[in-house]
Amino acid sequence: MRIFVLAGNLPSSRHTVRAANRVLHSLVVEFVRQGHGVTLQTILAMEDRRPWTEAEAANVAEAESIGIKVLPPLFRSDYTKPLGGRASRVSSLPMPRSAM
Repeated sequence: MRIFVLAGNLPSSRHTVRAANRVLHSLVVEFVRQGHGVTLQTILAMEDRRPWTEAEAANVAEAESIGIKVLPPLFRSDYTKPLGGRASRVSSLPMPRSAM
């Protein structure tokens, strides 16, 4: 089975300030261990487009080394509309009626 994981953090086996990194790492490693194909994409919602930091690049390399396909991250400019010179919180992606 192919599993798509959309996350606000990158998985990391190293101890970091963000416990979510470790939890995400455990989750995707277990999916891979069970034979699933995993594709990961991050949403860096509060950040402008930028390259990976050195630590993030190491996390991406670690994920790819165990068979996880890592897509380029999404930044706030990828899914927000400009509004009067600043980014709007309104998503440019279609919103399901149940969310309105």
